[in-house]
Amino acid sequence: MIPSDVPKLPGLGRTWYKRGAVASCGLVVWGWLQQRRAIRKKLLNPPTPAAWSVGRLAAAFAVREYPSEVGARRAMEASADLHRLAGGKERLR
Repeated sequence: MIPSDVPKLPGLGRTWYKRGAVASCGLVVWGWLQQRRAIRKKLLNPPTPAAWSVGRLAAAFAVREYPSEVGARRAMEASADLHRLAGGKERLR
């Protein structure tokens, strides 16, 4: 749908819309490549140990559970469910 402020020349509106769509697709690819290059550059130049320690300390107070802790907790809960008997009694080991 062409807005009313676009000049009424035949085919002009659709041409510019197509060019804009192609340009936006190109910019998405360009942005993705720039992001990947920046990440690669940061991986090649890691932070100093003091910066790593500050980040780790901030994460310890900001993040409730690390993904490894979540996986371990779920595995322990699944294991506990396997060892329960009917009626909620614990199996003797």
